[in-house]
Amino acid sequence: MSEYKAGPEFNALIAEKVMGWKIGEGWQPWPGGCLERIWVDNRGRKQYSYCDWSPSTNITYAWRVLVKMKNYLPSLQWNGSGSYWFCTFDNGGQVGCTDPTAPMAVCLAALKVIEANEK
Repeated sequence: MSEYKAGPEFNALIAEKVMGWKIGEGWQPWPGGCLERIWVDNRGRKQYSYCDWSPSTNITYAWRVLVKMKNYLPSLQWNGSGSYWFCTFDNGGQVGCTDPTAPMAVCLAALKVIEANEK
């Protein structure tokens, strides 16, 4: 069982550690006329609002994580008999994680690769 739970805190960890984003300065205009905190990349370009970015629960955003990690040759597979998703990356060796949901499996495995590279 993972020490991480899907939700805003884990999504922020993925944004910062895996995607390399940070929260932009102040409140930013966002579509719909709202002012929100915005994730920005290292060039200051807006990516997602803080509240919208949800890769641990939304496969569309988890797919962005897979694309970011493409150099690690990602693989995402469903294990029907075990009722879980298995995501792996090649980090000079297989690194992988399982979860009942595909988005969380992707996020857990991506974070595992990044943390292994920090050691």
